[in-house]
Amino acid sequence: MTVNLTQSGKELALKNIVGRTFSTNLYAKLYTNNVSLSNSTFLGDIEECQVNGYSPIQLLQSNWTFQDGTASYLTINFNLNEETTIYGHYVTQNDVLLYIEPFGSSIDIDSNGGIVHVDINIGFL
Repeated sequence: MTVNLTQSGKELALKNIVGRTFSTNLYAKLYTNNVSLSNSTFLGDIEECQVNGYSPIQLLQSNWTFQDGTASYLTINFNLNEETTIYGHYVTQNDVLLYIEPFGSSIDIDSNGGIVHVDINIGFL
């Protein structure tokens, strides 16, 4: 059966997905392997960044905004203190992979460290 969501239904679904309506534990994370992505990609396929200075960032309910069927989060800054290559970011909820997004090209951090900026936008086609 096909379901057509109204605009308000889409917004409510987005609010549930990102925890704005119900309490959840969403975390944004970086990954360091050039994984082939598909609908069957799961958390075990992804190598989370492990360098000095890195830590996952909890996505707080109050930092989400909603407009035209899209949920957007404030820009996230990951501080990395070692050399590494970052291929993209992903979001988990209670250790379940919600989505993964590769960067257009990998980001190389040199031995002096650096910052990786991530913008999260989730919407419906």
